[in-house]
Amino acid sequence: MMSMPLPIYGEAWLCSFPFWVFVDTTDPCTILEVPIEDRVHRFYPLFRSGEANFQPMPYINGDTIPFLQDPPPGLVKPLKRMAAIPALGTDARGEAAITLTLGPEWSEKPAIFPTDSLRLDIQGTHDAVPEYPNYIAGKLMEQLRWLTGQWWITRSTAGLLGYIRNSFGVDENGLPLTDPDGLSCTRTVTGFEIPVTGQLWAQAIDRLEAEQPPPEYDLLILDAHYFLSIGDYRRAVLDAVTGCEQARNIAIERIYRSRSGEAFRKGRLIKSDNLPDSLDHDLSRFIGRSYAREFPARHQGLATLWDCRGRVAHGGVASIRVEDGWLPLDEQTTTRLVEAARHCASWLDALS
Repeated sequence: MMSMPLPIYGEAWLCSFPFWVFVDTTDPCTILEVPIEDRVHRFYPLFRSGEANFQPMPYINGDTIPFLQDPPPGLVKPLKRMAAIPALGTDARGEAAITLTLGPEWSEKPAIFPTDSLRLDIQGTHDAVPEYPNYIAGKLMEQLRWLTGQWWITRSTAGLLGYIRNSFGVDENGLPLTDPDGLSCTRTVTGFEIPVTGQLWAQAIDRLEAEQPPPEYDLLILDAHYFLSIGDYRRAVLDAVTGCEQARNIAIERIYRSRSGEAFRKGRLIKSDNLPDSLDHDLSRFIGRSYAREFPARHQGLATLWDCRGRVAHGGVASIRVEDGWLPLDEQTTTRLVEAARHCASWLDALS
């Protein structure tokens, strides 16, 4: 007797990402179910679907490398595949560390583990139309990005890994002479990033269910860190300043409403369009606090950032003012400016 097929309860969606999401294997995530838009959504723990030396950027196939000679001569030996994976936090000496993987197996699996995939079950059928589950997966990643400070989430690992993968010696005609070397540069993280824990995983899904998006100003500051990592200093400056402006406006409105219960009007309390001035004089007049007095060095960094933003916004080169003119931004200077913006946004968020 032929059995009848069971009715389909829902669909399982498998996602892969062009970035790593670092999770804490000592505090594992669990399978969680929540109702969203009147349908049950089941979120499985993040997992890694690639090999140990897999990275979410294309692996170079040696047979496809172009040469002057046709047919191509081929390499002396096959290309090596390797990945340099930055570790979150610092080691016992206070130094940033990386996990270097040459082969497909882990020689020592890191406790803070880089995942790249997600399974998501959704009640009901969608005729294999991925727009909605793609939307849900994106919103979950945005929550995890905000909660952990892993600024590359929803972007890519380009800022962590760079683009170089291999090299080999050649003659004057570009023909290979030496064995290929496997290469992978890496950028260590800033230090404020943390892994996904079981608690943060549950918090992200709870916020997703409650439709509580992360603060836009925090996402802008994370964007500034991302653009800094890929050398786009113009965008880093613009997003850092915009994030601080939004954080200031929201903090003042929040405090004003809690104290007065009246409708907030920006012009009543924010007299200066100059961000560094308003963080000093406007806040001092309103609540007796001043970022300039409490953190003078960081406030000076914001003043430099504001000056640079004005130059960028009017089509100028991303640069800072010096005695004899303007000096183009470099990684070190931009890092200092973006860190000042992140500190300021956190300070504003804690005001009461």
